[in-house]
Amino acid sequence: SALQLVERDVAMKQKSERRVDAARVVVVCTSVRSVKASLLSLRQNAAKHFDVIGNLMKNSVKKARSMGGLAKRVQGEVEELRTLYRKECVQRKQLYNQLQELRGNIRVFCRCRPDDQSESVLEFPRDEELVAYTPQGLRKKFEFDKIYGPNSLQEDIFEDTKPTITSCVDGYNVCIVAYGQTGSGKTYTMMGPPENPGVNVRSIKELLRVTAERKQVKYALKVSILEVYNETILDLLDSGTGATKLNVQASGRGVSVPGLTE
Repeated sequence: SALQLVERDVAMKQKSERRVDAARVVVVCTSVRSVKASLLSLRQNAAKHFDVIGNLMKNSVKKARSMGGLAKRVQGEVEELRTLYRKECVQRKQLYNQLQELRGNIRVFCRCRPDDQSESVLEFPRDEELVAYTPQGLRKKFEFDKIYGPNSLQEDIFEDTKPTITSCVDGYNVCIVAYGQTGSGKTYTMMGPPENPGVNVRSIKELLRVTAERKQVKYALKVSILEVYNETILDLLDSGTGATKLNVQASGRGVSVPGLTE
């Protein structure tokens, strides 16, 4: 009958829907199992990576601590080297200036000026000895700390006076004086021409060089220039009339000229 046919169709549709639902459930279950497997794999990989990262961090901390200890040791060694360097500098200064004192706090050099118009009557047996002959033929011997012959160079003179510049930087009073009669070559030896400077110019350059090398010390340099002419002191840096009278004053072991331009 018609009712039976309808019931059969409904039953068939329900069976078909149950099969579809079962198939869907199977697909969903398969997807869920796949997702679970993927999640488990991700967890395992994440755990491995976390372990690796943890080990790396531990190693980094250890290395950082080791580097910190190494840095402290290096800093300590640097400080120790600085201390030793300061001690060596002090000892060097002491030994150097003791050597200068042993050589003589006051040293006298003799430089003989060449004369193209006449034959030299001087003999130089040694670097410290000079022999001269009088018009009567008498032989006279003179001794100095160092003697420079007529062929000596400006550089030769300065090489023996240069150690006093180091003593000056070390805090010792230094004085370089040229003495001789008119025309004996004092100005040439001390000042010299621009192309061949003398002791004064070379000494100032050496003073600037030594102070520039010692960067751990701060120096203040001042310069005064005076001339003693006819027993009168002239301030060569005074831009005025020069009417101020200057006198040499001794104070303790030092000598000064008050009022001299610096």
